Amino acid sequence: MLGKLGPATARPGTRQRVLVVDDNDGVRGSLRMILKHAGYETVEAASAAEARGELSLWDFELVLLDLRLPDESGTSLLEELRPRIPSTVVVVLTANPDAQTAVGTLRRGAYDCLFKPVDPDELLEAIEQALRRRSDELRRQASDEELAWLVEERTRSLHDALHRLHDAEAAIKRVACSLAEIRDAETGGHLKRIAVYARELALALPHAVRERNGIDADFIALMVEAAPLHDIGKIGVPDHILLKRGPLTVQEQEIMRQHPHTGERILRATWSGSDDAGASLMQMGCDICRAHHERYDGTGYPAGLAGEDIPIVARIIAVADVYDALATPRLYRPEALAHEVVRSMIAREKGKAFDPDVVDAFLAADARMAQTAQRIRDVETVQGHDDGRVFGAETQLVAEILGVNA
Repeated sequence: MLGKLGPATARPGTRQRVLVVDDNDGVRGSLRMILKHAGYETVEAASAAEARGELSLWDFELVLLDLRLPDESGTSLLEELRPRIPSTVVVVLTANPDAQTAVGTLRRGAYDCLFKPVDPDELLEAIEQALRRRSDELRRQASDEELAWLVEERTRSLHDALHRLHDAEAAIKRVACSLAEIRDAETGGHLKRIAVYARELALALPHAVRERNGIDADFIALMVEAAPLHDIGKIGVPDHILLKRGPLTVQEQEIMRQHPHTGERILRATWSGSDDAGASLMQMGCDICRAHHERYDGTGYPAGLAGEDIPIVARIIAVADVYDALATPRLYRPEALAHEVVRSMIAREKGKAFDPDVVDAFLAADARMAQTAQRIRDVETVQGHDDGRVFGAETQLVAEILGVNA
């Protein structure tokens, strides 16, 4: 057998159905006895034609397939099974013990290849491993389908909601609340704080920089409304990744890095039919979603944009986002970093992660931002961040700072 396995584990608790395809009566009888003793239900076929007949009548968790059959090659049946019934795993049996045969069957979709005569313990271990993989794959598939459905449903509900709202301010509150509702209070607080910090940064930019980038009072007001949309794509990130306390695996990082595209897709789906104010808000929201993880030096994601190819609003949000992450307690770090540490970390990324002009604005406004961050933390720690009254108080404080209604 390829890849020698360890000792056999517990046998299945429910009777799982196995199709045994072999033209040798003695082999089928031996396999039937081994599988029956281990608690499996078996169905037998002596040819490819018989196997197809049984497959049309029954659902099988696993197929034991001999490569040499009287009517056709077992290889052709193997190639047919994978696309036809992908949820059924196949373990190949062959009397030809060479690596080329084994590798060929694996490439065609077999889970394992066992050489005759088959050791009973190795056979049962291979079957159990194959069925475990089948169970894991079905579970992942169900999770992926549920996630796709969730994103589709949330997109549809956001689209319908935006059509019913009459102004951009109401639209942004509805969208931001939709995101906060499916995650914890920490996320909701972040959505509010980042608008405060982005406004401070924009106001601290030199006049020449604001003029060059078209940053006026209307731009800043629109940015404050759009800022909470920056991570709306995380609707599509599973909780076990989004709320993970430890470092992400490479695969988890790839999933997390899809959220800018997901966010832009959601906003573009809600854009249709919006009035001019709503369209402007959604355009800025798309710019933020798509580009706030880009780096000024071109090493960010998802597109590797650099310098002024990154929308100015995304360059501002990038600094505000990182500042909040460092200046606020997180699941993985119960204490906020000291302001001097945060200041130094952001300053070191000038011209690397961040636009030099925005970093200079941060260094000019950091005292005000530190005071604001402390006021928000004071509210959060009155009775604990999970207290609904505290979260409401934080909302009111942010509204007062921005000069808007909570």
